[in-house]
Order: sequence, then C-alpha cells, then structure tokens
Amino acid sequence: MLGYVTINTNGGATNLSGKVVWTKLAVPTNSYYPQGFSDSLDVLGAGMLSTTYPITDSAHTNNLTVTLADGDLATPINITGIWIDKSNQVRGYSTNSPGVGSPSNLRISPGHLLTGLFVNPTTGLTNTFQIGINQITSEGFGEFTSATNSGTAHLH
Repeated sequence: MLGYVTINTNGGATNLSGKVVWTKLAVPTNSYYPQGFSDSLDVLGAGMLSTTYPITDSAHTNNLTVTLADGDLATPINITGIWIDKSNQVRGYSTNSPGVGSPSNLRISPGHLLTGLFVNPTTGLTNTFQIGINQITSEGFGEFTSATNSGTAHLH
C-alpha cells in the first residue's frame, strides 16, 4: 500500500483522510490473485470519543442506509431505514433485494463496528460484513468477503 493521509487536528478533534493504492503484482503460480490487482482506496478516520454510543449526534442515528456493492454482487444491496438506539441496538431495517430477505444479526460491537450477515443472491452463500463507524460524521466504510471476491460496505 502506498499513498498520502492528511491528519487534521483543527477544533480539538483529530480527523484523517486521504487516498492509498493497494497493488499486488501478478505471479501466475500464486493460488490467490495470480493476475495481481491494483485498487485505489479512500481513507477516512477520526479520533475515538469516550462514549459507549457509536454516533455522538442523535440527529444522525435515524434512517441510515448500508450499501453493499462490488465483489460478486450483480447489483448493489441496500439495507435501509436503519436506526441505532442508545443501547447500541440496530432497529427497523429492510432491503431492496427480495431474494436476500432482511439481513440478520446487525449489531454494533464494542469497538464501534457495525457487523452483519446477508445471503449473497449471486452465490447463495452467507457473507459477513463489517463497517467502521466515524462518530463525528455518522458515516462508515468497510467490506464484505465472499468465496472468491471482496466488496464494499458503506454506511450513510
């Protein structure tokens, strides 16, 4: 990985942002990614606030959406209507993918990760996702892994 990350400490909070490039050279004899790959990734982060609640602004805890995309998904999956209560319980969500059904086991971990499971409509397999939540912006980014690919997970 190679890139630049800007650390901003204005206003007493520490935030970081930037872009990195993750490259793996092609090695035809390797079992994984023999053709190699190159992917540009956005980096976003913030200092962790001392609170048990993952999102500090209650105005941003209602009507959140998780979008799962890329990997081996033919079309993105949107999990909408999410709200997070003061006990870190995830409530009231639905999905745009009838073949998937409602995602199960959506929860907030002690490390402020939103985690969950979904059935991939392309493969029929159950996949997991994890999203790191930025307490200041109420936004998060993460990934899911499938049998042969990884995809993006975005809380917004």
